[in-house]
Amino acid sequence: MDDSKLLEQIAEMLDAQNRKVDEMLKAQHQQTLEQVAEMIEAQTLKLEMKIEHDVTDRLDALADGYKLNHEKQWELEHKLKALEERVSRLEIKAG
Repeated sequence: MDDSKLLEQIAEMLDAQNRKVDEMLKAQHQQTLEQVAEMIEAQTLKLEMKIEHDVTDRLDALADGYKLNHEKQWELEHKLKALEERVSRLEIKAG
């Protein structure tokens, strides 16, 4: 067998090995990308749940505070009205 044919066979074998290595690297790369995508999805879900939980709690607290302020304002308005009526009656008696 002459040297040129031997070199061609060696080149073909190297090309075949390179293709196999490329395929293996592509498969590993794809698998790594899929794993990263799954990790990102899991972290995103965790963050969404945390945000949803925290925001819901804070909105509930804000609503409770608003309700408490409204009730206190209503109570003070009625006390003020009662005091104004009392002052008015006292003015009439003193008058």
